[in-house]
Amino acid sequence: PLYFLLLFLLLVSLTDMNNLALIGGSLFFLQQFAGINGVLYFSSLTFRDVGITSGILASLYVGITNFGGALVASNLMDKQGRKNLLIGSYLGMAFAMFLIVFSISFPLDEGVGHTLSVTGTLLYIFTFALGAGPVTGIIIPELSSARTRSKVMGFSFTVHWICNFVVGLYFLELVKLFGVGAVYAGFGGVSLLSALFAYNFIVETKGRSLEEIEMSLSPAAPGERK
Repeated sequence: PLYFLLLFLLLVSLTDMNNLALIGGSLFFLQQFAGINGVLYFSSLTFRDVGITSGILASLYVGITNFGGALVASNLMDKQGRKNLLIGSYLGMAFAMFLIVFSISFPLDEGVGHTLSVTGTLLYIFTFALGAGPVTGIIIPELSSARTRSKVMGFSFTVHWICNFVVGLYFLELVKLFGVGAVYAGFGGVSLLSALFAYNFIVETKGRSLEEIEMSLSPAAPGERK
């Protein structure tokens, strides 16, 4: 498709900053395909199953959960570090997705199944707000020098909006084809992959100078990545 060709051309044009652009683009790619927008699109139906028919009330629960996660993240960001929050966030999202899949796929009491679905949905949103949401936007500029920051951020946010568009366009079609359980299992798998990506390719930026960060990112010193 045209938008993926555009991404390739943008990446090629970034020459000496290809590694950072790949890391930034990958973070946003994984963030979007871990399913945050799909879960938000589907959350009103999840709440409706437990008797919350008001879309406004469902949105209020989601908003409060998201806000609570952001507050906790703001307190933990400089204590636990960006990398740890990112890994923990994606592991929590994966657990939440598999909890929902369990509630959908196994013969449980209807009330128990619906409760697990709502719990998993709120847990997913909370853990996303802890790291995958805020840290992704913060760590990319911290990894980049002033000279490269604008181009790396431009490429990364281009990836973000294209992936956002693709998920929104095809989410309901995939649910119709494969069912909610299979799609959410895919989101859980991507969340696990995201945690592995963060563990292996993201360096901690908390309390470190740009020179230290660049040394950690250097291929010549793979053992120093922390």
